[in-house]
Amino acid sequence: MLVLPATAHGAPPGDNSKDLAAFIAPESAASRVLPLATQNPKVGDDVWLVAEVRGGRSVGTHLHRARVVESKRTTLAYTFEDPTLELRATSGAPVVNAKGEVVGVNLGGGHQGDSLYGVAHPVQSVRAHLEGRGSAP
Repeated sequence: MLVLPATAHGAPPGDNSKDLAAFIAPESAASRVLPLATQNPKVGDDVWLVAEVRGGRSVGTHLHRARVVESKRTTLAYTFEDPTLELRATSGAPVVNAKGEVVGVNLGGGHQGDSLYGVAHPVQSVRAHLEGRGSAP
């Protein structure tokens, strides 16, 4: 496991920037690795959760479209096109943009009215941790 010194418990409410773990993969896995985007997506951008969900209309597919509703240094939030998805066991799944670049690491989500939202650790914060800067901009 790669040690990320700036990740720790005790973050303020709403700050998910310390909920991260990283592992060093063998060289043989390089062809299956998704590239990290350089910037967070913008509000209104389409993103996709890459996961096998346990319930909902899109069971059996692995890409679940969502639209970004919040994009900050420490939080990425989106609403899913399919509000029937069951997000259990999707924590840690990549959230990608239209280029297939990782823009976030899914943390979870839930229903708010008729909408299903998701929350992710945004790529800018992930990059900062990997570079040893914590969640700094």
